[in-house]
Amino acid sequence: MVCRNHSLKMIYISTGQVFDGKKREPYTEYDTPNPLNHYSRAKYEGEKIVERLVTDYYIFRAGWMIGGGAKDKKFVAKLIDLMKINPEVRVVHDKQGSPTFTFDFAAKILDVIATGRTGLYHLVNKGVATRYEIALEIKKILGLDCKIIPVTSAFFPLPADRPDSEAMENLKLKMFGMDTMPKWQQSMKIYLESNFK
Repeated sequence: MVCRNHSLKMIYISTGQVFDGKKREPYTEYDTPNPLNHYSRAKYEGEKIVERLVTDYYIFRAGWMIGGGAKDKKFVAKLIDLMKINPEVRVVHDKQGSPTFTFDFAAKILDVIATGRTGLYHLVNKGVATRYEIALEIKKILGLDCKIIPVTSAFFPLPADRPDSEAMENLKLKMFGMDTMPKWQQSMKIYLESNFK
């Protein structure tokens, strides 16, 4: 209400998890969400509330977030810890997503805002990966010795359903000639060499 009453633009951060993962190709901003769990339903409801109540808004959907450096508590840092102390690490290979580096994500948000073109955007690094493929890339970049073993998601049962694919495409950025997001492997290398070597 504050944004609407004072003609302010609002920014809302959402997720690729709003999709059900049944599409073979990466999702675009024009695909219809179908969330599978409470978290993703809440995120999608937030999108709809923003669209309904705010005149000028930016909704930015991120993929699998990677970043945080020494304070990183997400997948990459946890995986590195496991890989450093275990001769073998099992990693899921049957779900895919779009790695999204915090630095690239934040920089592109500023680029989009500077254009004044409000609306919904996907902001992910180029390329699609499984957790297994990400683990192999981490092993290569950091020169770790452990063996990476691919397993299905059934090996790590979770309390909430997760989509088989959270892969996204920055279609609107492409339409505006603005899709300069780096490949995820390139940003992964910069992130790991800056924080974990």
